[in-house]
Amino acid sequence: MSTSCNTIPFPGGHAVGVMALARRAKVGHSVALSVLVLDQLMEGFAKIFVLTLVAIFVPLPELMGEGILIFVVVIGVFATIMFYFAHKQPSLLEEKDTTNLKGKIRKFIVRWSVHLEILRDVRTFSCGILLAFSMMFAQTLGIWAVQKSLGLHLPLWAPVLVMGALNLATVLPITPGNFGVYEGTAFLVYQFYGLSSEKALSLAFLQHLCFLIPMVGTGYLVLLFLTSAQKQSLSDEKWVPDET
Repeated sequence: MSTSCNTIPFPGGHAVGVMALARRAKVGHSVALSVLVLDQLMEGFAKIFVLTLVAIFVPLPELMGEGILIFVVVIGVFATIMFYFAHKQPSLLEEKDTTNLKGKIRKFIVRWSVHLEILRDVRTFSCGILLAFSMMFAQTLGIWAVQKSLGLHLPLWAPVLVMGALNLATVLPITPGNFGVYEGTAFLVYQFYGLSSEKALSLAFLQHLCFLIPMVGTGYLVLLFLTSAQKQSLSDEKWVPDET
């Protein structure tokens, strides 16, 4: 799913991930969709945390400040809907007649909301939030490492501002791997800090490359391993003649 989401524009990458989880793990589409929604919700909370730090400690352009406010409101509404379905009794949503479209939709919502139990378990929910924060911290640390690798001495909050701007610009990946959008956003932020066009563009490309290699490469390594394992299992099979 990491490879597909960073290769195929939205929503194709997410759809591939849901279908792969539903078919390979044989958990069904409602469970796979619940996993995707919970993943996006946890990531949304982590992004809100980063954007809040940016808004507090970094002087922002007015347009970016408005974008942060809109993003926080959207995530808040999304989280409210998720918690509502997670805590509402599924029996109250059930529809006796499941032959029509309305009944089928209600039935799917019931099955889907049952698998949101992470939102009903404080301990598991806290672990998910912690992991999402750790992921966001690792990405910010990667941005800082790329800046240091080029010998640049930017302000302490520069990586956080870059991360916050990228979170806003890449909410919906409209291009494969966010090519163009990622570089353009990072380029503008680095120019905001006074870097020349050449340095800003080089830093943006190198930063995106360092981000894509583990995100996309890991998926291809997994696919390569699975393909090799399947071929090996097929070659090890012994044909047994049919008994008469």
